[in-house]
Parts: sequence; C-alpha cells; structure tokens
Amino acid sequence: MRLFPQDPELAGLCRDFLAQPSIRSLPVEWAKQLHRSQRTFNRLFRQHTGMSFGVWRQQTCLMAAVPRLLSGSSVTRTALELGYDSPGAFSSMFRKALGQSPTAFVRAATRQEEELPNHGSQTEA
Repeated sequence: MRLFPQDPELAGLCRDFLAQPSIRSLPVEWAKQLHRSQRTFNRLFRQHTGMSFGVWRQQTCLMAAVPRLLSGSSVTRTALELGYDSPGAFSSMFRKALGQSPTAFVRAATRQEEELPNHGSQTEA
C-alpha cells in the first residue's frame, strides 16, 4: 500500500486526510478539490496508490484506529471520531479486515505485551 502518491496535489489531500481521517470522506469531494472529474480522479488515485479510494480510505481509517484503541480509547469513541455511523459498523469493518473484533484485538495485544520478557521492569547495570 502506497499512502503518498507522487502527484503533489493528491499527496497533499492524502496528508490532510491522515491528519483527520474520516470514513465519510467522498471521492467526489477530492475530485472537485483537484478540479478533475470523478472518473479521472478514480483512475489517478488507483494509478498512484495501487488501490481504489474506498479501499485506501478504509485502510487508512483502520491504521488510525489501532493506536487509538491500544491507547485506551473506547470502540464507540474511536468509531465516532473516524466518522462511522455506529460502533457496530466500525466493529464489523474491523472484524472483516483483521479477523477479530476491536475489543478482542486490544485484549490480545495487551496479553502479548504482558508476556514479553522483562515487561515493565528495568534491569540495573
């Protein structure tokens, strides 16, 4: 997955999106900002990222969700911050993409962290 296209204007929109990801962002809005037709925009986006806008948007929102969840943000808060209509819609996307619910993902990550050698302790020299 290439997050940043070579096209400077398109790369700028991608950077702006990464700063405030929202699943509600529409390709027609991006096309208008670039003064392109939606069809031309779709072709340009796929050419520069290797995927459709919809797939890129979902993957980017997923990448934004993981650190939020791992830092203790609730599923509901994370879902709403990313523009999902409901925690259920967000959880469904998360499960399809990562094979487990957001809550199970956080539990597994926390368990793995706790199992790491010397977790939470510092050795003295």
